[in-house]
Amino acid sequence: MPDPVSVEKALRVGTATVGIPVMLIMVVPLGLFVVFGERLGLTGLFGLAAIVVPIALAWLWWSVYLPRWRVWALERVTSPADREELIARAIEGNLMWAPGHFFERTEIKSGRVRERERAVGWHEIRDSAR
Repeated sequence: MPDPVSVEKALRVGTATVGIPVMLIMVVPLGLFVVFGERLGLTGLFGLAAIVVPIALAWLWWSVYLPRWRVWALERVTSPADREELIARAIEGNLMWAPGHFFERTEIKSGRVRERERAVGWHEIRDSAR
């Protein structure tokens, strides 16, 4: 059994492993394009790519790492009240979508992550949070 962590720590880990990388993946390429695009004569399709590609990559990062973080957090935040707070604050802080939201379907999970979700009772938590 993993060592327990506070809701605060779980949210900090989620922000560090999911939220910050997503923002960096979206902002850095666009910023580089804004700074260097005109100097290098990159316009048109490069500008579109500087917007679309980072959004797609950021979504992919979120889709893969959010379920892994959520399982990690639920394995360590064990009190039902704390779990409710964790989920509520993760939604409030835009770290994850509300349970049942359409975008929840874009999560990419390995068989191992699905097993861990079952072990921590994620489906019951998700159903009760709807």
